[in-house]
Amino acid sequence: MNTHTLMHTTFSLSRDLMTKQYNALEFRYALNMGHPLSVPVHTTSLLELTVMTPLCFWLYYLINREGNTAKRFVIEIVLATLQIVGTYYFYSPLLLTSAGVRAKGFFESKSYLDFFLRGVFGSLFCPLLWVVFPLYRIVRVSSEIRVSFSK
Repeated sequence: MNTHTLMHTTFSLSRDLMTKQYNALEFRYALNMGHPLSVPVHTTSLLELTVMTPLCFWLYYLINREGNTAKRFVIEIVLATLQIVGTYYFYSPLLLTSAGVRAKGFFESKSYLDFFLRGVFGSLFCPLLWVVFPLYRIVRVSSEIRVSFSK
């Protein structure tokens, strides 16, 4: 088996496994792009891929090369705000349309692993983390700005 075949097989298997896991955690990924319920997840993924990822790379560069500069502060606040808005946009349609049915499914699941991974971790812990940490960074960056202006 040559290296190309090995890499292709490994990538395909990991991509298929990841796709299967995403679809299990969030059924809207498996829906057709034209389906109204799939629009928020695909739009949020597009936002992450096309806007947030390049900004994250730029922020990383700014933190490492320029430290506490106005550019870094602005980019970090913009990214944190986008993360909060993206989380809201991703989860709010689901909460408004099928939160009760989904929560009921988690509690009726026979698998403790399903309850903890999809229910507690995927639907409670991660969304809170994706809002609390960006809020913390906004507060922290705001205090850094305040300190730098008071000098």
